[in-house]
Amino acid sequence: THVLVSPSVTVIDKGVFRKCRLLSDVELSDGLQRISAHAFKNCSSLVRIMTPSTVVEIGVQAFMDCSLLVEVELCVGLKQILQRAFK
Repeated sequence: THVLVSPSVTVIDKGVFRKCRLLSDVELSDGLQRISAHAFKNCSSLVRIMTPSTVVEIGVQAFMDCSLLVEVELCVGLKQILQRAFK
């Protein structure tokens, strides 16, 4: 399953995609500033994530237990990756 996050979204809230086990690809748009804690936790089919240049923070355990996540592209504007974001 592919999800396109609208450019009007500035924050992906805590746990919003948690345990979406069929989610394989997420397209994040410019304008997104923060990926909150547990946002994609346990998305066991998620393979790839690319953060736009506007993202400044990735929250605690945001991508924890995404066991198939093999491609991560982080932007240069990123200031904080909090605890266990990619464990």
